[in-house]
Amino acid sequence: MTSLRIAFYASKRPEAQQVLPLLREKYGHYSEEEAEVIVALGGDGAMLDTLR
Repeated sequence: MTSLRIAFYASKRPEAQQVLPLLREKYGHYSEEEAEVIVALGGDGAMLDTLR
């Protein structure tokens, strides 16, 4: 299985900030330019910010 290059974007919500370092440690982290997938944490607003 090929591993994906993932970028994580987290809102300022405490829940998103709490899980962000755990996900980065487990899956690694790439810049948005290098990533194949961008994961938005924190709800619809975080997703919309990521798309902009």
